[in-house]
Amino acid sequence: MTIRKKKAKKPKKIKAVKKPKKVKKPKKVKKVKKVKKIKKPKKILKKKKIRKEPYRLGDGNVEEGIFKKLFHKTLRRPKEKGIAISAKAIYEEMKAADPVAMENIKENQIWKLLKALKIGKKHYEDGNKYDLVKNKIE
Repeated sequence: MTIRKKKAKKPKKIKAVKKPKKVKKPKKVKKVKKVKKIKKPKKILKKKKIRKEPYRLGDGNVEEGIFKKLFHKTLRRPKEKGIAISAKAIYEEMKAADPVAMENIKENQIWKLLKALKIGKKHYEDGNKYDLVKNKIE
């Protein structure tokens, strides 16, 4: 009998155990809170002291009524001579004519009025002046 030699078993290769990769957790996204819009309180308008009779023109603009009572635009007629007058002087004359109605009206509103009425202005050394004609008040 022949003796068979057992084949030597090759040692098994031991696989290195790999550590599992760390799974990155997704970063937490901060929720943006919606900002509530704060409602602004409505402005309470002060009632203007309005004289209804002489100054009520179309839209009820008091300063326009007083202005049209005192002045008008130069119409370029030969007999009509306009004067160059500043907005401040116009304001002071309007206030002198009717102080009660002009109580809450400021000078800058007169500038806006003159611009709205398309009254031309010219620049002089001492400021802007408007060409106007004074009405004869009876």
